[in-house]
Amino acid sequence: YTVLRLTNKAIISSKTKEELLDSICEIAVTHGGFSMAWIGIIDGYDVLPVSSAGDIHGYLNNIIVRVDESEYAKGPVGVSAKSGQVAFVNNVETNQNFAPWRPAAVRCGYKSLAVIPIMQNDHCVGVFGIYSDQEDAFDTQILELLSSLGDDINSVLAHIQTEEKRLIAEAKLQQLYLAIEQSKSAIAISDTEGLVEYVNPYYEKLTGYNEDE
Repeated sequence: YTVLRLTNKAIISSKTKEELLDSICEIAVTHGGFSMAWIGIIDGYDVLPVSSAGDIHGYLNNIIVRVDESEYAKGPVGVSAKSGQVAFVNNVETNQNFAPWRPAAVRCGYKSLAVIPIMQNDHCVGVFGIYSDQEDAFDTQILELLSSLGDDINSVLAHIQTEEKRLIAEAKLQQLYLAIEQSKSAIAISDTEGLVEYVNPYYEKLTGYNEDE
C-alpha cells in the first residue's frame, strides 16, 4: 500500500518518463521493503534495463532476458511481457523456468520476484520487476496491488507519451511557420470558400496588400 501511494504521488510530480521510472524503482526498494527493482524496455526480442534501484550486487550487469521462444523467455519477465499480466516466482531455487538466472539470483540473495507488464496501446513495451529476499513474498493480495500499480503506471506513461508527441508536433509547426514567414516565395492560405486566412510577409511585399486587406 505504501508503494502504491508513493508511486501515485511520484506520478503526479514527475516531469519526464525517465524521472518517473527512476522514482518507481527507488520507491519499491526504499519504502516497499524489496531488495531490488528494475524497469526494462523491449527492444526487438531483448529486454534491456533502463532504470533500477538496489542492484548493489550487479545482478543486471549481464542479465539476458528475451521475449522469443528461447529459455531466456520462460521466466516471469518473458511470461509477463507476452501475456500482459503480472507474473511471479515465489521460490527461485525450485522454479524450473527460472534456471538461467538462478545462480545470479542466489548470489544476490533474491528468493522471489514479481514482474508487472508496462503496456501502451494494448502492447507490452516493457516490464517492472521487483525482487524480495523472502520466499513466498507474493501472495494474492500483493499481486492484486501490483496489478493496480501497473494500471496506474501504464496510464501515466500513455499521458506522457501523448504530451511528448504534442510538444514535437508543436515544435515542427513552429519550424514550418518560421520557414513560411521567412520565405522568398509569396504564400497565401485560404479556406475552402476562398477566404484568405494568412499571407506571409513576402506576399504583402509582392502584392502591396497587407494581411488584413
